[in-house]
Amino acid sequence: AGRIIVAAVPLARSALMVGRGEADMGFPALRIGAAADAQLPYRLSTASTGQVSFVVYSHVRKPITRDMIFQAAKGEAFPYAIEAPAKAWGFPTKRFTTFESALHKVSAGRIDALLWAQEDADLPLRQLRLRDIHREHFGDFDTVFFLPRTPRGDFVDAILTAAIEKLRHTGRLHEISSKIYKAYDDWQPTTNTGEPPNP
Repeated sequence: AGRIIVAAVPLARSALMVGRGEADMGFPALRIGAAADAQLPYRLSTASTGQVSFVVYSHVRKPITRDMIFQAAKGEAFPYAIEAPAKAWGFPTKRFTTFESALHKVSAGRIDALLWAQEDADLPLRQLRLRDIHREHFGDFDTVFFLPRTPRGDFVDAILTAAIEKLRHTGRLHEISSKIYKAYDDWQPTTNTGEPPNP
């Protein structure tokens, strides 16, 4: 249904370009929930390319769980400093610069946790060989495209949906996505060998 020109740019710039209608789509984005997604300056694609597992990386002496985070979010003052993707998670977060710096800050106690996709954060965690980091499954989220909130965005969404559903029907979507994102891998860095993540 057309020609796609791919450009690799920082995610924040990509979101800005899509929000302004300067790009037809961006990828990847997470489907958090209807209320959170409605606050975005762009819309999310109808079809998902798969699911990604998010992990809370905290210090072993002060491990943080999903339940602890959401319980704390009900109070007046949120007690945790958490670096995460800029999303409406339902609790305050801060932006991060690199995985290495965020993980070092967790290790040093300068922040309470990093919340990120396990495939992205596990590799630098293993490479850094930090053994004072605790991993906790936070949740699985659909990976989707983000599109302008315009008729053009609706048009692009229809094309993407048809293409993704065709891939899903033939089994190619699972074949592709399973090479990128895996189910949550329940391991702890206290047994970290520095080896690549399990296949």
